[in-house]
Amino acid sequence: MKIGKAVVLFGEMIICCSGCVDDPASVHREGPEAGYLVSDAGFRDVKGLEAGHFVSDAGSGQRNEPEAGGLVSDTGSAEKLESEAGDLVSEAASADRKGPEAGASVSDAGSGEKERSQTDVCGFTAPVSLGEVEADGMVLVPPNHPDILYFGRIDCSTPLAPSFAFPGVSIRVAFNGDAIDIVFTDHGNANSPNYYNVIIDAGEPEVLEMIPGRNVYTLAENLSTGVHTVELFKRVESNQDEGRGEFQGFRIPEGASVMPLSPKPYRLEVIGDSITCGYGNEVSVLDPTNYHYTTENSNAYNAWGAIAARNLDAEYVAVAYSGRGVYRNYGGEDRETVPEMYLDALPDNLSAAPWDVSRFVPDIVVINLGTNDFSPELETAEINAATKEFEMSYLEFAETLRSYYSEATFVLAVGPMLSDSYPPGYQALSNVTDSLEAVIAARKAVGDDGFYLLEIPEQLAPYGEDWHPTVTTHEAMAERLVDFIDRLDLL
Repeated sequence: MKIGKAVVLFGEMIICCSGCVDDPASVHREGPEAGYLVSDAGFRDVKGLEAGHFVSDAGSGQRNEPEAGGLVSDTGSAEKLESEAGDLVSEAASADRKGPEAGASVSDAGSGEKERSQTDVCGFTAPVSLGEVEADGMVLVPPNHPDILYFGRIDCSTPLAPSFAFPGVSIRVAFNGDAIDIVFTDHGNANSPNYYNVIIDAGEPEVLEMIPGRNVYTLAENLSTGVHTVELFKRVESNQDEGRGEFQGFRIPEGASVMPLSPKPYRLEVIGDSITCGYGNEVSVLDPTNYHYTTENSNAYNAWGAIAARNLDAEYVAVAYSGRGVYRNYGGEDRETVPEMYLDALPDNLSAAPWDVSRFVPDIVVINLGTNDFSPELETAEINAATKEFEMSYLEFAETLRSYYSEATFVLAVGPMLSDSYPPGYQALSNVTDSLEAVIAARKAVGDDGFYLLEIPEQLAPYGEDWHPTVTTHEAMAERLVDFIDRLDLL
C-alpha cells in the first residue's frame, strides 16, 4: 500500500495518507505496479546466469554439498566442522530465535544521558524542547530529540537535519498520541523517486513515495489512544546522491508526548553491492531481459541483510552500493570501490563528514562482495592476475575491518549471482570461493579465528530486475545466514 495524497497547507506541501493507518494490523503491502523507469544508477546490463542451484518458485532453498574449509553441512544439525587450518568449530545447538514483536521495545527508563553502547548511531543526548503549536495543531519533535533512534549510515553532524544516502537507514520513535507526521527534504527526482517504508506499531510496511524538496508527510492519524511506534526505513540506495535525504523531525498533536525506546540487543552490519541494496527485488519474472533498474521495485527492507537482522533481533547497518567491488567495480567503472568508500557517511558527497566507526560497533559483520570484481570486460588471460588482486585486496580490507572491530565475528559470503559459467572462462564462483578460503586461512595464521565462510548457492528463476535476486530468494538467503549464525552460536 502506498501513502500518497498531497495538499498544500500553511505554505508547505503536506503529503497525506490516501488511507492513513487506523488499525495497523489491517495494512497489507501491494505488489509492484506496472511501469519500469530506467535510472542512471547501478549496473543495468547484467546478462542472465546459467542454471544454478537455489530457490524454486515455492521459495525452498536447496543446499549444495560444501567443500572443506569450515563450511556448513547440508543437514540442519550443528556439526563439528573442520576448518582449512585443521581447527574444529565447536558444536553449537541451534537457537530458536524469533524476530521481535515490535521494531524496538519501549523502555521503562526516561530520556536523558545515554551510553554509546546502549544508544543509536547519532547519540543525541541533550534534552530538547518540542516546538511551538503550529496552525494545524501539530508540534515539532526536533531531529536531535534524545528519544529518537537512528540506525544505518547517517551523517549526524547537522543535528537539525541528519542526512543519509545508503540503503537500510532506520529512524524510530515511540509516542503517546493519535497521529504523527514527518518533515523531510528529499534530493531525488520525479522520474525516479525515492521510497521509504513506514511501519506503525510493528505492522506491515506502507510505502511512502517522496517528493523532491522539503515537505511534510502524514504517516498516521486516527490512531487508538495510547503509545504507538513508528519507523521510517530507507528502501533505496544512494544513486549518485539522488537517494539522499534529510530528516527534519516528527510532528505530533498538541498534548501528545514522545516516549523512550530501547535499542535491540544485537548489531549486524552487512557490506555488499546491489544484492544487499535490494536492487530490483520486488520484480519476479522468468526472463528479466526487459526489466531494468527502478527505485520503485528496489526494497532494502526486504533485502537479505535487513531480513536477517529482524530475525536476529539486531540493529542493522548496510554499507552497500550497486556495481561496486573489492578491487574492481562493474565493467571496470572508475569510481570508489567498497573498501575505498567504507568510511563515507554519504558515499556520493565528498564534503560530508567521514563516518566514525565507533558509532556502530557490530557483533557480526557480513561481507558479500566479488560479483562485480569478476564482471565482464576482463580478458580471460587476465583472470589469474585478477583473482590474486581480488584476494589481496579482500585480505587488506579484512585486516582494516578487524582493526576497527576487535571483537566482531566476520562472515564472508559467496553470493547467489556468482557462477562458473558466466562470464565465460572466468570461473568466477570458484575463484571467489578459493580467495575467501585463503583470506580465512591467512587470518587464522595470525591467531584470528573470527572469520567464517558462508556459501550461498546460485539462484534459479524467477529473477528480479537485471537478473537480481527476488524477495523470495532474499528470504532464503536470510534464512541461510540466520541458521548459520545460530548453528555456530555466533551471537
